[in-house]
Order: sequence, then C-alpha cells, then structure tokens
Amino acid sequence: MKQVNIRRFVTSPRWRALVVAIAVLMGSLAASAAWAQHRSMIELTTVAEMEFEVIDAFGAKQVVRKAAVKVVPGDEVIYTNHFTVVGEEAAEAVAITNPVPEHMVFTGLGDNTLSVLVTVSADGGKHYDRPDRLTLADAEGNPRPARPDEYTHVRWQFSEPVPPGIKGFVSFRARLK
Repeated sequence: MKQVNIRRFVTSPRWRALVVAIAVLMGSLAASAAWAQHRSMIELTTVAEMEFEVIDAFGAKQVVRKAAVKVVPGDEVIYTNHFTVVGEEAAEAVAITNPVPEHMVFTGLGDNTLSVLVTVSADGGKHYDRPDRLTLADAEGNPRPARPDEYTHVRWQFSEPVPPGIKGFVSFRARLK
C-alpha cells in the first residue's frame, strides 16, 4: 500500500483547489437557502380520500372522509391539494397541476377555497383549456369536444399573487374504472 505524505498533500495545489471548490459550493448553498427563505414558495400536500356515510350518536347521517386505502372499481376518490404560501412575499404565477391517476376517470371538481381558473388536458398535459372548450381530433382529424373520461390532467391557476401565510386547497374527483 502506498503511503501518502499528508503534509505535502495539504500544501499541494490539488488540496487548495478542493478547498476552494468546497467553499464555493457551501457559499452557493447558503445563498440559495437565504434566497429561498426571502422569496415565497408553496408547500403542497396531496391526499386521496373517500367519502363514507356514518350515523352519529344522535342517529343523524353524516358524510365523513377517510384515507383511500382500499379502492375497488366504481369507487370515487377525492384528490385534494392542500397548499400554504411560505416566505415573506406573495407567490406569483401559482399553478397547481395534478395528473388524473391511471385507471381513474375524472368525474368532477371538488371544493376549492379560492377563486381560480380551472383547466384540463386530454393529451398528457401538453395543452390545457377550460372543460367546455377542450377539444380532441376525431378519426377524420376534425376537432370534437373532449369527454371527461379522456382528461389526463387538472390544473388550477391563480390569477392574482397569493399572499404569504395563505392556506387553502383545491380538489377533484375521479372514479376507479
């Protein structure tokens, strides 16, 4: 095994280059972290739930949501994106996009806490439009309205900057084929 003279290595140009590279990397990481803390970002959590009807202690029916653990064909799942604007500034040009999961059929929009423009895609997320204006080409290449069972993605676009600290959610529903 070859022995390395540590003193010679530490004073070598290679060592200095390594130390400089590490210092530059650490500085850029610190600057990125500081920039990210100064700018606003969106924290996003997506949950998949199903609705169940239960009878409360007074005999009244209530609808409750529980995690979608076991889904069988025909079951409807609600996909909800919970978001929080973190940072010191308003988040601008916010858009939240969800694919419609494979083997699921879009059945409608869920509840949304803020006013947003909702668009959908039927081509894997390449093009978006309002559901009433989205088209696909028929067998002859002529445009025809896209059906909800052909939607591949849902997008919520905020028309205004979203202030820091705002929490909300957007959701859609889909049924397992």
